[in-house]
Amino acid sequence: MTTTVTRTRRSNKADSRTRASQFRPDIEGLRAIAVLFVLVWHAGISWLPGGFVGVDVFFVVSGFLMTSILHREMVNKSTVSVKNFYARRARRLIPASLATLVFTGIATYLILPQTRWWDIGLDIASAGSYIVNWRLAERSVDYLSENSAPSPVQHFWSLSVEEQFYIFWPILIIAIAWMVKKIHGNATRWVFGALSIIAIGSLAWSVYLTNSDPGRAYFVSTTRLWELALGGLVALSIPLAAKLPTAAAAAMSWLGVVGILGTGLLLTTAVPFPGFIALIPTVSTALVLASGPAAGTAGPVRIFSNRTIQWIGGCSYSMYLWHWPVLIIGGYFITDGLRETTVTEGIALVALSILPAWLSLKMIENPVRDAARIKDSVKNSLYLAFFGIAACLIVGMILSLAGPRPATGTYVSQYAPAGNSMTDAKLMGAEVLAPLPRDDANGAPVESVAEMVPSPAQIRTDYDRCPVSRIDSAEVVACELGNRTSPKRIVLVGDSHAQQWIPSLTLLADRENWSLTAYIHDACPFKSGTVLRDGKPYVDCMTWNREISDRLLAGPMPTMLLTSSMGTGTDGSGSNAIAAALQPFADKGAKVVLIRDTPKPGIDQGECISANLKQLTKCARPRSETSDALGREQIAASQAVGGSVLVDLNDAICPTDQCAAVIGGVAVYRDSNHITSTYARTLSSRLLEQLPQI
Repeated sequence: MTTTVTRTRRSNKADSRTRASQFRPDIEGLRAIAVLFVLVWHAGISWLPGGFVGVDVFFVVSGFLMTSILHREMVNKSTVSVKNFYARRARRLIPASLATLVFTGIATYLILPQTRWWDIGLDIASAGSYIVNWRLAERSVDYLSENSAPSPVQHFWSLSVEEQFYIFWPILIIAIAWMVKKIHGNATRWVFGALSIIAIGSLAWSVYLTNSDPGRAYFVSTTRLWELALGGLVALSIPLAAKLPTAAAAAMSWLGVVGILGTGLLLTTAVPFPGFIALIPTVSTALVLASGPAAGTAGPVRIFSNRTIQWIGGCSYSMYLWHWPVLIIGGYFITDGLRETTVTEGIALVALSILPAWLSLKMIENPVRDAARIKDSVKNSLYLAFFGIAACLIVGMILSLAGPRPATGTYVSQYAPAGNSMTDAKLMGAEVLAPLPRDDANGAPVESVAEMVPSPAQIRTDYDRCPVSRIDSAEVVACELGNRTSPKRIVLVGDSHAQQWIPSLTLLADRENWSLTAYIHDACPFKSGTVLRDGKPYVDCMTWNREISDRLLAGPMPTMLLTSSMGTGTDGSGSNAIAAALQPFADKGAKVVLIRDTPKPGIDQGECISANLKQLTKCARPRSETSDALGREQIAASQAVGGSVLVDLNDAICPTDQCAAVIGGVAVYRDSNHITSTYARTLSSRLLEQLPQI
């Protein structure tokens, strides 16, 4: 036993000497650039709009280093020890990540509202298991989650991508080594070929998915593998690159630095990413890595060797881990969740996060990684990995179960229809307001209410459950309600701001014996011509609009066609596009109705109410900021379409100069811009008064 331990320690000392001899200051410099990019960008500093590419620099550097280690072992020993590789990864990653995630769980419990505990707890469990990127990818295509606050552990997505790559990469190298033995081939060439296939396939998929589904493409592993593979290809090419003339290598290296800096300074989030554009920062990083040894002091290593840059590079992992939870949770602590943090606050919080990062490095990460019982034992290192993952799962589950579990299924309020009447005669919501609700004191903000529907735990789920067409689809989905045989055919078409009127229209359809059909597409206003999303043509929406228009114009004409959509605060080309889509229906005799867009409080009202049940006035927002500029597109379009009617219920949604979070015992909003289904139901009588006679 003593002999074994002695040999292991000698081996570790030899490994340490090898690592020291192979240390490259330029790699620490790249890490410093990468983490500073991310921190500055997340702080909100506008002059670095492309700071998110720091993660891509990390990917290439990581692929370079890990492939160098694995390839060296394969060449020297004709195989790779998967256990040793995973043990090294565990010692490197688990101590700091576990500390960060446990801190995040505790801080969430102490500071953030209970309505967020469930999701953040699941995020912590997913982050600790290195699968959170897939959870975020699914959330990115959930339109109802778009207005949710960011998770304090969502930055773990990049670590998840890396570890998923390293699950199969050493196993693939073992398979290649075995095959090379059988055929007496060249191991390096086979590994290079395997990496090339991964890189080309993943890049092609990245380009495709970035164009078709950019939200998912950003997070999924399959669109990022090529960046790690690129780093691996550079690692295999170092013997050739080392033969470059010093001048050529120096030029390549400096060109790479310029490429990285230029991308950070010029690229914006309006450009779909990763896709082809990600080649700029990744290839630039590859140039620095490949040319560094040959360039020597003629390259950027002279600058990168600066002690401050080396310190930042050495602390980059911890800085990356800690900055985001400090920024998100600290930002909420400063603002009470009632506004966005300012740039100054963001800079202060990011700077503050360096302290726990440094303490984590000195007191947790390095001591655990260098502890003899861990460092000298593969088994104990793997135990560390299992313990870290299990601990994160436990912390995440405890946090999730500590708070209210999100309601599931359809929330049915006291104002749900029963036949042709309401189930409760008690006045609620907008029913407590005067016929002319502007400045009605019953609609003013109050500190607290004795009862509230929906409950704080149910607010986020109080929306209509009609099937809709999703963001990444052009499929037309119809929701049939009311009396389907009625000659009075009412059609509602538009985005989620049209959808929020379905509960009110459903009540009216039952009461007035209407046939009601809703055609809703997430984030897709009913317009003619080009519709933009994220700065580029929203093809699925435009296809859907054409299909809806053709279908309705070809069939029996609706008695009444209603539409609404999220407004932009302008009345320019947007209103012309709306009018162009509606005019053909007016020409054929349909009664065209435009519902003015509703006020937007701009903060998550469900979260705010949950956190301020005794101070609901904190959730009130000035009417001048939430509603006065909205709905101009509908107003202008109604004036352009002959015979159309404009419905404006905003005075019953925000009656006073401060828009209340709760009116008549009903929560008005379920998020930052959609009214709850319950409040929409209480507006049904007012809606009927403004609709044309049919």
